[in-house]
Amino acid sequence: MNNVVDYASAGSEALQKGDALKAREFYSRALADGRADAAAMLGLARACKALADDAGQAAALDRLLAAEPRNILGLILRADCYAAAGDARSASAFYQMAV
Repeated sequence: MNNVVDYASAGSEALQKGDALKAREFYSRALADGRADAAAMLGLARACKALADDAGQAAALDRLLAAEPRNILGLILRADCYAAAGDARSASAFYQMAV
């Protein structure tokens, strides 16, 4: 494997099989060298969430939203991160941006 699509596809397959650790590895490779691929960033965020890696999930979503500030799913998932951390004000702001 040597391109974004191959690594992202392998990451998706690993997530479907319940192997979040391997999925995170594949998605991280897909995003190497600063590549911006929304699906891979979302996949990375999901893999991090499954691993209880809150910081990794937030970083993946922040990266996604830096590339695509109006990505609805990214906004909602980032709001969910803030809500889970007890930051209702930031969560509300991100939910508002999503609607």
